[in-house]
Amino acid sequence: MVWFVWLNAIGLGLFALARGNSIGHSLVEVTPITACAIAAGMPRLGRRVRTGVVAIGLLTSSSVLVHLWDGQIEAHFYFFVMVTVLSIYEEWFPYLLGVAYVVVHHGVAGVLDPTSVYNHSGAWANPWEWAAIHGGFIAALGVANITTWRMNEDLRAQNARAHRDTLASEERFRSAFDDAPIGMALVDAAGRIRRANRRLTDLTGHPAERLLEMSLDDLAGAKEPWRPTRDDGEEERRFKRADGATGWCLWQHTFVDEAEPYWICQFVDISRRKQAESQLSHRANHDPLTGLPNRSLFDRGLARSLSDARADGGRLAVTFLDLDDFKLINDSLGHEAGDHLLTPVADRLRRVMRPTDVLARFGGDEFTFCFEN
Repeated sequence: MVWFVWLNAIGLGLFALARGNSIGHSLVEVTPITACAIAAGMPRLGRRVRTGVVAIGLLTSSSVLVHLWDGQIEAHFYFFVMVTVLSIYEEWFPYLLGVAYVVVHHGVAGVLDPTSVYNHSGAWANPWEWAAIHGGFIAALGVANITTWRMNEDLRAQNARAHRDTLASEERFRSAFDDAPIGMALVDAAGRIRRANRRLTDLTGHPAERLLEMSLDDLAGAKEPWRPTRDDGEEERRFKRADGATGWCLWQHTFVDEAEPYWICQFVDISRRKQAESQLSHRANHDPLTGLPNRSLFDRGLARSLSDARADGGRLAVTFLDLDDFKLINDSLGHEAGDHLLTPVADRLRRVMRPTDVLARFGGDEFTFCFEN
């Protein structure tokens, strides 16, 4: 604003020369404007005083232009320009000063030298009346500017509140993400991990820097590209830990449709559950003593082998075996001794079978074999 006052002083000095005034007269015309520019550049005067000095300097520039232009009505438009420029301050004081200045200037100068302010006879005859008219228009302009100022203030306050709410929301999300008791990751459309929380690093053993270099394919050890395809979908996948061990995880993906779409992926380690399921499945289908398939699993496998043999004309042999006098061992030495006998028998039978043959413990001391081809 101070530089704008200087610009007016220089511009009006050149305009005065262009209007045929001498250098001395031109310097006199811009002296008050120059004085305002000098005073406005003094920080020790304080912001409020400097604001008033700038306002007087700009309004004086308008009055000097009107004077140099012999009161042309077009020159008065410059007052409107200056009042609009003063709206940059967004303060009441410059507007009130502008209205008072216009009324006093147009009234006093209109009485002392009417032709330097107005270019029509009506104003020459009634300078104060026209001063009030001009002041009214300046006041109306001030009201319009103040209204705009207030609307801008409300808009800025609204934007500031929205910005604070956004920051608070982001902080809540960051806190919920980083401190979540389950693993979480932000994954882009290409399947690459863009952000991982502390729990995910703990579960996988990979540091955060390493995870940010990985994709879901890398983490899962998938041979085919893996992309989340369902919103709020769940899927169980194996994953590779940093130490090379394999675990199981339950992924839940939530799609976020923004300019750059991404997924919020939640990671729950279900390795213990899968291990328990595997153990239960093994126990349901295998003999707990020898580890061989039990009768139920053997029956299902035999049915498949018979079906395959009928389909391709293959040959199939089934053998049933039991241990002679096994009851005598149980009765004389106890069932624990019988168990100690059954275990090495099962191991010996395994060693003499082909990889494609099936051996099962049918029950007690009974074993069954299925030989394909």
